Amino acid sequence: MNANAHHFLPDDERSSNDRIAEALALPGAGSFPLAISGREGGSRQVTVHFHRPASFSRDVPILIVMHSTKRNAADYRDTWTALADRDRCLVVCPEFTKRAFPRTAFQLGGMVDADGSPRPRHAWTFAAIEQLFDVVRGATGNTSSGYHLYGHSAGSQFVHRLALFLPEARFKAAVAANAGWYTMPTPRQGFPYGLAESGISEDDLHRALGRRLIVVLGERDVHSDDPYLRNSSGARRQGQNRFERGLAFYAAAQDEAGRRGVPLAWELITVPGAAHVDGEMAPAAARALFAPP
Repeated sequence: MNANAHHFLPDDERSSNDRIAEALALPGAGSFPLAISGREGGSRQVTVHFHRPASFSRDVPILIVMHSTKRNAADYRDTWTALADRDRCLVVCPEFTKRAFPRTAFQLGGMVDADGSPRPRHAWTFAAIEQLFDVVRGATGNTSSGYHLYGHSAGSQFVHRLALFLPEARFKAAVAANAGWYTMPTPRQGFPYGLAESGISEDDLHRALGRRLIVVLGERDVHSDDPYLRNSSGARRQGQNRFERGLAFYAAAQDEAGRRGVPLAWELITVPGAAHVDGEMAPAAARALFAPP
């Protein structure tokens, strides 16, 4: 962890926004709690781990990083620290605990309950990312009109589904790296493996295909016996391993865009020598997100 790490301690005499602004005011690593709005007026708390580069200015990019199924947001923050310093971006990593956000609330973005019943759009976990962006932007005085988004493994599941089902989200570019399985961008297959009966509109799908979603795959992420890899029949139809499934996901987007006669803004990047390790994927993701064209 960064030697300058600082941690926010709640103080009832100050507003939540003031406390978050104080936590983000110093360079280095730290964390703060954030209440995420939920259904029926309720809320759930997440811990947001962050790294502020020493060369911070109000116009630096905000990068939101989504952790894996281990819910290890601080580790993901630490992986991105050197890259954040190099590229002058503010990294924020919300931690969605298994207790408050089980699989359907995280990997599936809270679109459905545990029994598969659809949830109202305002209660989706995807919306928490938009809320987090507003909070961080307000607390730092950041002038960015949108954020960058990165997810690895289970976080990649979250990211690609957010891009599909919330195409109005304000991300400038989103990276989905090494997802274990996908919701394919086709209405010819049932949800959650496809879009049929998901409630997505034709307009939303057209918009999603036109957003900058970057699929980043490790060429050595080919183990089919990983205990964390989904092994259902629907997942196996996408491929035997994460690399095959990622290629199939991008190919499905190409097919769907071609069938509809709309341009596809998605990109595919494969990383030679990289396995299912965030530290091996993050440099390629950073280049895709922040390198000049």
